[in-house]
Parts: sequence; C-alpha cells; structure tokens
Amino acid sequence: MKSLTRYKYYFTLMIALVVGMTLPSCSDDGQGPDVVSPQQLINYTVTLRVAGDTQGSRADGFDDNDYTGGGDDGDLEDPVGDFEKLDRVRLIVTNEAGVVEANYVTFSHEITVKLTTGKKKLYIIGNEGSWDDFGSFASGVNWLSAAKGDNIGDVYSAMLNLSADHSVMEGTRLPITGTADVELTEPKTPEDINQSTEVWLHRAAVKFTFRMRNNTSRKYTVTDLSLGGMSTAMYLMPKGITMGGKDGKTITAFDAVPDAATYDIVRTLAVELPAKAADATDGEWILLFDKPLYALEGKLLENNAPKNYPLSITLDGLISSEMNLKEVQLPRGTHVYVNITLNKIEDLDFDWQIDLVPYAGVTLEPDFGLDADD
Repeated sequence: MKSLTRYKYYFTLMIALVVGMTLPSCSDDGQGPDVVSPQQLINYTVTLRVAGDTQGSRADGFDDNDYTGGGDDGDLEDPVGDFEKLDRVRLIVTNEAGVVEANYVTFSHEITVKLTTGKKKLYIIGNEGSWDDFGSFASGVNWLSAAKGDNIGDVYSAMLNLSADHSVMEGTRLPITGTADVELTEPKTPEDINQSTEVWLHRAAVKFTFRMRNNTSRKYTVTDLSLGGMSTAMYLMPKGITMGGKDGKTITAFDAVPDAATYDIVRTLAVELPAKAADATDGEWILLFDKPLYALEGKLLENNAPKNYPLSITLDGLISSEMNLKEVQLPRGTHVYVNITLNKIEDLDFDWQIDLVPYAGVTLEPDFGLDADD
C-alpha cells in the first residue's frame, strides 16, 4: 500500500475578548473630580467581543476554508454556527488571596464591576448554561457558585468529562473559558481611572472535519471511519499554557489531564464517492459528516513520550486504509482537517493530508466614556 501523508501543524489560536475599565465622571462638565481619592472604587467594565458574533451563521455549519490543498502558516478561521460562539457568560473576580470580589452571570457580554485597586484574577466561563446537565459533564466546579467573600479554591482542577454515552461533544454550545491576571492601579489623576487589559478565551474542544475525494473511474461508498486516542477528560480552564506562534497568542504547550482514559470515535457511514469525471483533474471533495465532530483536547502519551493517533477508513465494507497522526498534541481550539484522496484502488493508493489550523480571534477596542448623567 502506498500512502502519501502530509502534515501541517498549526497550533490554535482562539477567541479574542477585550477587558476595559472606566469610571463615569463626577462632574457635569465631564472633566472628573479635582482630587482623586486612592480609596475610590473603580467601575471595572468587561466587554466581551468574540470573532463571528456579528456575522451570519453558515447554514451547513462549515466555514469557507476547505484546506484541501493545505494552508499557509498562520491561516486562521472564524467560528461558524452559534454552537461555536459565546452566549451566556460568567465572570468571577478574586483578589490576590483568592477571595471572591464579584461573581456575575449575564447574556449581555458586558459586565460592570466595582472593585478596589490591587492585583486581581479573572475567571471567565462561557456557555455553561447551554448544557442540560453541566454538573454531570464537569467535575470540581463548586466554585462556580462562590459568593462574595468566599475563597474560590482550586479552579484549575476542574475538568470536563466525556463518557461512553456522550463520547463526542455535540448538540450544544461549546464551553469557552479563560483566565487573566490583572492589576488595578491606584488612580492619581482622573485619567488613571480608565484602565484596560486584553484577555484571550479558548473553546474547550478540538474540532474535526473529514473529507474525501475519488480520483478513480468507478464510484465507492465510505462505510466506516475511526479515530483513536481521544481523551475522556480535559481541564475546564486553560492550564499550564504557553503562547507562541506568529501572533504570540497560539497555544504551543499545555497541561493535559494525566492518565486520562481514551476512547475511539467510530462511525458507520453510507457516504457515496462519485467517480472522477472524465474531463476533471481530480474528483469532487465530499464531506463525510454533515457537521464537524468535537472532542476534548489531549496529549496521547506512552511512557511520557508522544504516541500516534490511529486513523482508518473503509470503503464498500471491504477496502481499508490506515494512517497515524504522528506525535502531535491537540490543544483546545484546534481544527483538524483530515483530507483523504483515493488515487488507485489496485495499489490501495490513498493520500492522507492532515492540517491543524487555529481559529481566528478579533481584537476590538470598544469606545468607553460613560456620561455622568447616564
């Protein structure tokens, strides 16, 4: 069997969100107070902006990028479909000691919190309300209901879990999470009240799209597909991440749940692959699923060394081709394109191309400036 495998590893970039801080003026002329008290509370306004929120959704749930010829390094994608976008949001703010100063849930994506100055930790959890039973899907999340004055405890041990009954994330919005360390400085002038920082959120999932084309003169039917080594657990919040890439915001390293059990995504299909047209250079690309598949982030390791993810496909219930996704890591937010070309059935000549592509995030700078009379 001949197999040509090409890899392009792009690590993930995820969602952008902007955090801004502003305080309404205390005088009618909008110039602010003559003297700023160091004890003054700051109105801390968090405005969420997620790539694609203002765009129409594609009806088929897929984006315009096909990656059937590979992509240039740095290619990015917007989220597609409401299930990949940010809806309900929880913002928890703690002080340096881990004591909760605010815990807000909103659909408006804009939250104003009165905070004292000093170092703070922001925990942001999106779409938790989209799961019918979030408590059974997530573990170690008692801190979500922490009240002001409570100690939040160990946020980073919280996990998302999949079972045999729910082995692929589907049917609801994806969890979107992130954290940030910020410091609110004591205002020395009215202008110092306006402080801002940028926070990046990540979809807590890995997305798979499978395509196949037939370059032979007869038609076939895809009857089976399997992808092994999928993790049954991941951390709810990004943990131990290192950011890199061209933009400096791509996850290049992360902590996976140690010794997490794995499972295989196995699907029985009946997808027809039409024969290549006589006057065509290549056959038509056919999607093997009407929607992408979503799984948890993970590292497939054996004795602390990377292990391969096995992939296989079967045609007409008889003809099989296998390959390995070699020594890669699958951080949250990655879109894995699996493109398979059947060239000659006699030699089992399958061309497997795998592209790991990051989602795009857009940084928007909101125009703050609340009037004193508002």
